[in-house]
Amino acid sequence: MDAVRQWALRVCICCALAGALQLLLPAKGSARVIKTVLALYILVSVLTPAYTAGWGEVRAQLEQPLTAALPEPSSELVRQAAFEALEKRLTVRLAGEGIEAQISVDASDEQLQVTAFLRDEALAGQAQTILQEELNGTGSILCRGMEGTP
Repeated sequence: MDAVRQWALRVCICCALAGALQLLLPAKGSARVIKTVLALYILVSVLTPAYTAGWGEVRAQLEQPLTAALPEPSSELVRQAAFEALEKRLTVRLAGEGIEAQISVDASDEQLQVTAFLRDEALAGQAQTILQEELNGTGSILCRGMEGTP
């Protein structure tokens, strides 16, 4: 990144120098030629570092801050994302069977606990069967009516 900063500083200095020279030049005669020469000077100052740079080094410098800035995912974030994905999957599965429910997934003592808050409590048995099938019989499942929602 230091090389990029130096290059940008060099370009700014070249532009300021060219601007100052334009102000000092007469407006008649060779002004057009001198403006062209100054424009070429700025162009060369912009392109010269790109020509002389080692591209592998530049690439390494540009990639370094990107990879260093990424934090390692914590196990808690991964666990929370997995629970949210499972809640969504179970909600969609129940909706496919015509059962409207809100699903809550939690794990305590390393056992999965799924709670389904059903719009129609009469469908609790059917919902429990579907959830057990979806979870392959693992974990505990509790189905209750919406009025039991915290």
